[in-house]
Amino acid sequence: MFAFLGGVDETATFSAKVFHHTALAICFLCMWIVLNRTGNVTHPVPTQIFWQITVAILAVWILIFLVLQIQGGFSEANTPAAPIVHVKAVLVATLLAGLSFIIVQRFSYLVRFRRTRRSERNWHLFMLSVTLAFVASLPLHHHFDGADSIILVILGLVALGIAVIFIFLNTVRLTWIFRLSFKQKLATVGLGIVVVILTAATMLVLFRPIADFSTITELILYLTFYSLPLTATIALLMTFGFVYALTSVLSLIFHLPTTGDYRRSVDEMAAMQALTVLVREAVDSEKLYHWIVSTPVDAGRGKAAWLTIQDLESGSLKPQIVAAYNIDATHVDVSCDLGAIHQEATRTRELVVIQNAVTDRRTPKSKSGHIRSLVAVPLVTSAEVLGTLFVSRDIAHAFEKDDVESIGVFASQATLVLENSRLLEAKIEQERLASELTIAREVQQRLLPQAMPKFSNLSLAASSIPAYEVGGDYYDLLELEGG
Repeated sequence: MFAFLGGVDETATFSAKVFHHTALAICFLCMWIVLNRTGNVTHPVPTQIFWQITVAILAVWILIFLVLQIQGGFSEANTPAAPIVHVKAVLVATLLAGLSFIIVQRFSYLVRFRRTRRSERNWHLFMLSVTLAFVASLPLHHHFDGADSIILVILGLVALGIAVIFIFLNTVRLTWIFRLSFKQKLATVGLGIVVVILTAATMLVLFRPIADFSTITELILYLTFYSLPLTATIALLMTFGFVYALTSVLSLIFHLPTTGDYRRSVDEMAAMQALTVLVREAVDSEKLYHWIVSTPVDAGRGKAAWLTIQDLESGSLKPQIVAAYNIDATHVDVSCDLGAIHQEATRTRELVVIQNAVTDRRTPKSKSGHIRSLVAVPLVTSAEVLGTLFVSRDIAHAFEKDDVESIGVFASQATLVLENSRLLEAKIEQERLASELTIAREVQQRLLPQAMPKFSNLSLAASSIPAYEVGGDYYDLLELEGG
């Protein structure tokens, strides 16, 4: 049975040929299912995927080299010189089919990353087109003469063409690249180049004709003798692996400069999420101020940041720095005219952008290099200006339009958090006063007579209801001498 599955020659009966290919299809379908289910246990990262494919290719070629050391070959094309050829054919075909299955199964995680209905449809159509190519190649496994041969060849080529179209439709699915860090992209580029070289070498060794172009390599003899449909399937799957690895490497190289922008967007989303959490929580002012100034810096929109608030109740007209991040507050006072910038932002209720602090009159002593460009955003509510958020960089003209817009969004969120915190503090204070007044009312009620004296010829009644929680009225009953 094992030798039978290793290939049948032209002398076999039609039923034997049908049984051979049916058994072959079932066996390799089971192999695909096992590999697919085994691979679904974990979801590796891209570097792991390319590393696993590299190891698989090298391991398969080592095993194929050992198989080819077994004595026995073909006396001529498709004619085995010894029974051992059947065993070698099934081993070579199984190893190469398993390798192509592993490559496609591993890359399927990347193709189907953040899957959509269209991507799933294209992937399933790719699998279906490979299956159709397998079926269309079945009659070509044995020689035919006449017009039927031409029709079968055309059908087989059409099936292969459809499969190639869906190969390229699936190789453009590269959304997984954007979430990688710079180091991960570099590592994946290196491993991807190795996979491209190995898959290209595999295809070249398998399907490259010899110099006279009349014969083919020994490996392809084993494959075509074993099953021409399986050979076509392996060729399609290996082509997909090569093309997808190549497009991945090229796309990774092109996206290396944009890694910082993507990480910045992710940091901005995380910062927004953190500020949103603060809206729902009661935090002390110091922690809240720290979150406000650290958010734009951690998101990559500035080098340093500080927050100023003008406390009119203290009698001072100068805004006070209540929090600073990545810069000393005393250095800010020396380098900038905080009062002028704060007053301008408060008066206009708009952003103040200083792209060159060295030449601006509002930053007369910024030549030390700590502050070369500056953005000031007022924290504006419907009724008042709560403060001003300053974000600086140590390079002139460092703030682009998207930087300024993002800082404005941070300021809007900070305004919401500050206003919510103040309302929450006011509510807590109101509840505290209400609780104290309730206690005072209970104490006042206890000072009043709790029961009326009883007389046979007199009825007494008294009541005291304050307009608010407590009142200024008091009464008492005194019994005089003689009753």
